[in-house]
Amino acid sequence: MNSSDDQYNERIVVASIDLLGIRNILKRPSGSKDAITQLEYFWKNAALKPLYNNESCKSYDIMLYKHGWYFGDTIYLFGSQNDSIADQVWKLVVKCASIIAVGFYRNNKFLARAGISVGDLRVKSISTPNGRHELRIGTSMANAQKLESIQDWVGGALDSDIPDIESEYIIDYPVPLKPSTKAVYPIAINWVELAKQFFSDRNQLVSKVSECHRWIGGAGENEERKIKNTIDFISAVW
Repeated sequence: MNSSDDQYNERIVVASIDLLGIRNILKRPSGSKDAITQLEYFWKNAALKPLYNNESCKSYDIMLYKHGWYFGDTIYLFGSQNDSIADQVWKLVVKCASIIAVGFYRNNKFLARAGISVGDLRVKSISTPNGRHELRIGTSMANAQKLESIQDWVGGALDSDIPDIESEYIIDYPVPLKPSTKAVYPIAINWVELAKQFFSDRNQLVSKVSECHRWIGGAGENEERKIKNTIDFISAVW
């Protein structure tokens, strides 16, 4: 910490979560109206405690209004510096798994993709004519956003720098990446495990995923590939 207005964390866990399909939705005649509705569903579910074993985690304290940043179609969630790195990872994994799974389950559906990374974070509070404003930047945010953006499915992944922890919501799986990407990420967020509390069997969930091109505004080659990769993951873990 350099001053009361400038804080530096050398190591903190961050999740970057993106709402998929907004660009396609905006191409519709009612694009902005449909898009803002999708954003509302996405934001509200991110703001809630995660659904975990059919109820919200009572001890869960990473909330969008307390530990998050939101703009456009992207949400950043930050681990608490009062938690160990392992606890930060666990909480963010559960949160991301919940957001992804709930997106298929709710009547008001949305598609989300997440990346979780660890790195540094600098936070600075500045004075503006409208009051105080907080700036945040660091390798944790940049790496989480990069990892989220290169994935080619509805799902989530953990960066290679994330320490190993035991969780039913973390699984060894070759994360599908966009064709131009050469990196390899072998650790996925097992959101399907959490989705089992919403769906009676695998076929019911696959059916929902198969329909999702209607929510993301099209069924082009890129969308079909994302859907296939998502269904392949469900079939592999359920």
